[in-house]
Amino acid sequence: MWNLSLPSKVKITLWRIASNFLPTLYNLQRRRLNVRNVCPFCQSYEETTGIGGDILGCLVFPNKLVHEGYKSSIYEVSSFITAFICEQDSICRPNGSAHPIVVPRWKAPQEAVVKINFDSAFSCHSRSATSGIVARDNEGFILAACAFPHSNVSDAFVAEALACLQAVHFAKDMGFLNVTIEGDSLSVCKKLNSSSQDRSLIAPIISDIKELAVGFWNISFACVRREANRTAHSLAREYRAASTPYYWIEEVPPGTAAAAELDKRHLLSVRV
Repeated sequence: MWNLSLPSKVKITLWRIASNFLPTLYNLQRRRLNVRNVCPFCQSYEETTGIGGDILGCLVFPNKLVHEGYKSSIYEVSSFITAFICEQDSICRPNGSAHPIVVPRWKAPQEAVVKINFDSAFSCHSRSATSGIVARDNEGFILAACAFPHSNVSDAFVAEALACLQAVHFAKDMGFLNVTIEGDSLSVCKKLNSSSQDRSLIAPIISDIKELAVGFWNISFACVRREANRTAHSLAREYRAASTPYYWIEEVPPGTAAAAELDKRHLLSVRV
């Protein structure tokens, strides 16, 4: 990295991005700072470094490099980041052996339990949101899915809470009474698993979810990393412009099906 023909400040920034050391709102929230974790640019998703296959698409500085006369270095930057991430796929142990970094993946529920993943795509311009909801069994097969639009949504925080509420409604309507509701909103899941009184903006929504939960045989709420919630995330984004609800039984749209297939393949590889 240090041999790239780039300014030192860019090299240091690259290293911090690849090592996930940037003080993004996501990282600050993980360190228990009281911040509102919403990207200041799109106002739709968490502010992260976007480490992964689409890292360059999540960054602003490559375009800045072009304007500063470093256009020929963009490919070097891309190559470096790709190589760096591949190198980090293994960490050396004291005895010299290596083991892969564990990337969060979707995990199957117990037998007879339906896992319902939810996520939300929020637009600050139209103040609207779409909830993406996917129900799967312990074999990874899709049982049902839903893309549900919401209007007059104040922010992404409320959008996530509405997505969770819709997931519970969806489970009840489908007759799934033994369920695990899973999303990547830590705040929403914490409030649902807390017995203390909630005084936040989403308190009425949390109250509605808890009242609906009483009608299930068994229901639990869990928070996972976004990497383990890709299918619901994909569905929400694919139908973020929808104005009416969409429902699917034992299938999902093509864009979401690709994410669901990756989850299923990983599940099978783990079991083998």
